Amino acid sequence: MLRASGNPRQQDCRARPDRRAQPTWRTGPSFGWISSALLCGVVLAVDSGCSRWARKPDAGVQLLRPAVAADDSVTLEVFFARFTAAEEALLDPAWNEVDEQPIPVPVRQRLTQNGFRTGLVSGNLPVGMARVLKLDEQHPVRNDGRQTVDLQSEPTVCRRLLQLRHGQPGYLAKSEVRDSLPVLWYQDDQLQGRTFVQGQCMFAVTTSRRAGGGIALELIPELHYGQATQQYSGEHGVLRIQFARPKQVFADLGIRVDLVPGQMLVVGGYPDRPGSLGQQFFSAARTLNQERKLLVVRLLHTAPDDPFRVEDEPPTTARHATSRREPAAFVRPPIPLYCVGLVTDHRRGVNRCL
Repeated sequence: MLRASGNPRQQDCRARPDRRAQPTWRTGPSFGWISSALLCGVVLAVDSGCSRWARKPDAGVQLLRPAVAADDSVTLEVFFARFTAAEEALLDPAWNEVDEQPIPVPVRQRLTQNGFRTGLVSGNLPVGMARVLKLDEQHPVRNDGRQTVDLQSEPTVCRRLLQLRHGQPGYLAKSEVRDSLPVLWYQDDQLQGRTFVQGQCMFAVTTSRRAGGGIALELIPELHYGQATQQYSGEHGVLRIQFARPKQVFADLGIRVDLVPGQMLVVGGYPDRPGSLGQQFFSAARTLNQERKLLVVRLLHTAPDDPFRVEDEPPTTARHATSRREPAAFVRPPIPLYCVGLVTDHRRGVNRCL
């Protein structure tokens, strides 16, 4: 054995302490807690990060759902027909099969005086009108949103779908924009005339609901002219600004009829009314005496009628408030427009305006 010397390096190696017996961060009591935490973290990461998404998205929350028609929507099928003066003879016997009785007599007289002719057809069209409309041929359906139909460049028969909502007007353009449009019309049995610059003949179309799945159809002739300008209009206390052209509205010549699915409204003009409003609506621009036009409107689709639907609800009054066990004095009056604040008077149970 070696003797111990003063130099510590020369001491016996067996006298040195065993470092492996001392607790360290690997073998100490804290190693079990750290290893357990690391192991749990790895297991959770593998279990959540590598798992597949097995849940399917709800079909009712998909963004691309099929469009649903509104409850007050209506679809009209409109036919524009252009025919020659030789084919005018086919329409004379066909008009005898058109029912003109739904139009009131005073309105019918004013329409005839201004060159319009209209009536209802239930079921099949008369043979003469069917030949003019060429119903045995396939016509392209137009639903591109355009309002003007140029009959000089379009086919002789055009079919169009017009989708409206009850109470909201739409427009049917019966002519192209003309540089000069001279028109004669009768108003209160007095002959009037005017030349419209950049004029265009149009029908304003409005519908409303009727019981039994029918609608009330209204066509009002209008003349739009000039350049579009900024116009102001008020409705339900709201000021609206719209960019539109000036127009001459002939409200006394409005055609108002009730339509059910299967019925058609036929509108045309008299050929022996030169310069009249009806001739300008139902004749070509450059061939006033050679080409004519015919308009047919058919109810194609409307929302089903709800038999339990309440059309008009009575307004809330003090009597109705008392029936709901509320004192009549607590019925709140309408707030005036100049009111900037309300103070409640608890003694009287009313609100006072600041």
